[in-house]
Amino acid sequence: MLLYLKGALNRRLELGQPLDEATLLEAIREGAVQRVRPKAMTVAVVLAGLIPIMVGHGAGSEVMQRIAAPMVGGMVTAPILSMFVIPAAWLLLQRRRVARSQDTGFSHAVPFGAKVSSTETGELMKKMIVAYTTFAAVVAAPAFADDGMAGMSMSGKPSAMKAPSSTMMTDAEVKNVDAAASMVTLKHGAIENVGMPPMTMAFKVKDADMIKRVREGDKVKVRVENVGG
Repeated sequence: MLLYLKGALNRRLELGQPLDEATLLEAIREGAVQRVRPKAMTVAVVLAGLIPIMVGHGAGSEVMQRIAAPMVGGMVTAPILSMFVIPAAWLLLQRRRVARSQDTGFSHAVPFGAKVSSTETGELMKKMIVAYTTFAAVVAAPAFADDGMAGMSMSGKPSAMKAPSSTMMTDAEVKNVDAAASMVTLKHGAIENVGMPPMTMAFKVKDADMIKRVREGDKVKVRVENVGG
């Protein structure tokens, strides 16, 4: 975006236009419009690949959704930063040059053919990138904390550890039944006795006759055992 903005302003300065706010606004409109189509195409292509992952319900979909969610958020916020925040910040930065040129008493304080310096602009962009990264880290921290501290007691008192039990039952929903392979796909809650978080996964059924009695969409209680490692 900065290359387009500086290029549009430099072309006007080379034509002898004064460095004033009207020239700045015209350059920003020209440079920003040139970035709309490539930015829109990039965002559309990436979102087209991520949205199916976000709405999927197959085996392992919960894990893939957690991976895709930050990428979708980034593709939504990145165009806002590029199309709105950067041009506005660049306008504020260049307004200082306009004010300095007007203080000299000349309407053409920038000589014919002068180029816009990238030093101040680069420093501003560095500060903006650091601020944007810090903001993203602060926003993402609670989500990671929630996942990492799940099951921990925050009362300040030691909590008793639950002993694994092979008879522990877990609520689940049948998503798919493969009678030929004796496999059933379940969307289940946390299975504490094997340390498995909530997800959708296919399991081998121990009792082959039982698989004939379940249908897709049934709410069931299951016991999962780790057989053979």
